[in-house]
Amino acid sequence: CAPSVGSQQLVLPQVARLRSAETWLQRLLLPSRPVVFANTDYSSTQSLPGVGIAPLVGLERRSGKTHKSAVVNDSEALLVRKIINGLLSCGVPASSIGVVSPFRAQVRLFDDSVAMSRWKQDGLEVSTIDRFQGRDKEVVIVSFVRSNQAKKSGRLLDDFRRINVAVSRAKRKLILIGSFDTLHNGSTTMCSVLDHLQGNG
Repeated sequence: CAPSVGSQQLVLPQVARLRSAETWLQRLLLPSRPVVFANTDYSSTQSLPGVGIAPLVGLERRSGKTHKSAVVNDSEALLVRKIINGLLSCGVPASSIGVVSPFRAQVRLFDDSVAMSRWKQDGLEVSTIDRFQGRDKEVVIVSFVRSNQAKKSGRLLDDFRRINVAVSRAKRKLILIGSFDTLHNGSTTMCSVLDHLQGNG
């Protein structure tokens, strides 16, 4: 399962604004890097942003009070908002951006954001991977959610068909967000995706 995008690079109409962005965001948005992986395992260092003065903690949590509650990841939701804001500031229209996640609860978490709701009115598309089948966008951002010390990713992230949809819907830029350790160790499908990315720089 290899991530793929079209042959043309993403165009940033206001690319000069990228110079004032945080270093991690500059690296993610560079048009010369059509497929990038934002590893939240390193989010307590300078490679990814902090929340205020505290380091960004990328671990998942349950959205309810029971162990059967749906899994969400607040840190990934924050990163998604920061990435979208960076794209918009560089002149990429909201209608050219799609955000997908395997988990419905994560999509609901996105929808709870005032900023995301405003961007959706401007054409941003946010959905589960399953509902994104047959669609594509100039830029696709994927939030994989699962990040835990047990390094378990669950059945959804080991579904080859579902993951193939997630990593093949971007025309010019694919941004994957997740815990390398959890995804690489917990899913054979994601292991092959990440190994492919590492092998191609």
